[in-house]
Amino acid sequence: MEQTTHVMPAVGSRVKRESVLRRLVGGFSVPVTVILSLCLLKIATPINYDPDLYWHLKTGEYIVTHGMLPYSDIFSHTMAGHDWVLHEWLSEVIFYGIVTAAGFKGLDLFVAVLYTATFYLLFRLCRKVSGTETKALIVALLFFAPLIGFTSPRPQLFTYLFFVLYTGILFDYKYRTSTRLAAALPAVMLVWANMHAASLVGITLLALFLGAEWCTVFARQHTEPAQKAALKRLTFWALLAAAMTLINPRFIEYWTYPFYVLNLDVAKGLINEWQSPNFHSLHYRYFLAIFLLFFTVLIYSKKKPDLAEIAVPMFFIAAGFTAIRHLPFACLAAAPFFALFLRHTPLPQWRSAMSRGAGLRADMDRNLVCYLNVLLLACVTGSVAYTQSRMSPEALIDMALPVKAASFIETHGISGRMFNEYGEGGYLIYRLYPERQVFIDGRADLYGNEFMKEYFGIINGSAEWKKKFDAHSIDYAVLPKEVPLRQLLLNGGAFKLVYDDERHSVLVARTAAFARLPEVPEHSSEATDSHR
Repeated sequence: MEQTTHVMPAVGSRVKRESVLRRLVGGFSVPVTVILSLCLLKIATPINYDPDLYWHLKTGEYIVTHGMLPYSDIFSHTMAGHDWVLHEWLSEVIFYGIVTAAGFKGLDLFVAVLYTATFYLLFRLCRKVSGTETKALIVALLFFAPLIGFTSPRPQLFTYLFFVLYTGILFDYKYRTSTRLAAALPAVMLVWANMHAASLVGITLLALFLGAEWCTVFARQHTEPAQKAALKRLTFWALLAAAMTLINPRFIEYWTYPFYVLNLDVAKGLINEWQSPNFHSLHYRYFLAIFLLFFTVLIYSKKKPDLAEIAVPMFFIAAGFTAIRHLPFACLAAAPFFALFLRHTPLPQWRSAMSRGAGLRADMDRNLVCYLNVLLLACVTGSVAYTQSRMSPEALIDMALPVKAASFIETHGISGRMFNEYGEGGYLIYRLYPERQVFIDGRADLYGNEFMKEYFGIINGSAEWKKKFDAHSIDYAVLPKEVPLRQLLLNGGAFKLVYDDERHSVLVARTAAFARLPEVPEHSSEATDSHR
């Protein structure tokens, strides 16, 4: 009996440990593994080299430290004091708070969580309308995969999340006659409107959907009273959501701002994200392929689309063809409708394969499937670790942004009126403000058409560039090595090269203020290192 009393607790403890392990491993279904893998991959590939992130962080810092929003420009010497519609202030405060509390690693984790939360909501929505988990996962991945390039740490991430949330609430009404979550529309919009001006996309989604639904109701000879009552409730909450957009620091200006940006000719002509997709690029061909697949399924589906099922996806797909920055909305809007029509599309081979797969899965040990998922997750983790060991996020930032040039300016106390490249202005604000102000940065809406045209004329060395450049009384310039202006300034003799690395140069005016800084030869990294 004594031996038994010693053995039994050990056996019981082992059984308990095995039971806990089984429960843990059992949670690794295929969707869970995919979601965790997406999160890990996003953490491993942060897009912290997006220069706009840095002026957002500096704005958040200003708001927190001063306890107020800037209503005029504070970051540039060219637009100082000009009216600035700060429509993303809440996102900027959140980003700044995270970086202050947890550093950029914390921000990377936060962005990965937002990214995977958006995918999870999209997957759940597709699962509701497709009827099967496997189809839903394939559809969600098919339409969500190309969004990885649109997930830099910027306020638009909140817009993607809220857009899918709104779509889910509308689908709840349409296919379940349920408005249990409709009351969340105004609350979400109150936050959304102060996080990103694209909250207007949410209003557009509501207007398209409800307009189509009311047209359908009026066109029918008979509508179920319960459905009509539900549509009235949904319309009430949607109107209240639209009213919530006015609760912001600038009232109606948050409505007019997006239309102003859309009419910026320079933004549409010269800034990549406002241009139409170039379908010569493989990346944009993928978008074209999935939208063609969407139309194909729409044609062959036994379910004939009603007005809302045509209007909503078609509008956002058309918008995506108009500007690159709208492509994510096209994907997020099309995915659940694609899942819905795919459910009613006759695919005998698909069903046969699904049946065989279901039978095979039933024959396999469930734990084996779970262990295979764990193995897949381990492989993804290993790949992530290997990728990071080869090129760290810090190295990517150093390659893309003027990190060393900014350090040189700080170390040597260079000050005055700066000239800089448009895309790098946000990072220079982060590093050098408030001691120094930039010439230009990524806020094209602030600078406007005329100034943007003048800037591009100067940096590209077009006609009368020198006259326009001299009018700004520039003291020093931070320039990428490939821009024409750099060589023009060196050839002109009025500026000298004081810093030069593989990607960026610092040039200063030949004045007494900079006489202490020695001139360095071009392309001489050794000479440059001695002055850092």
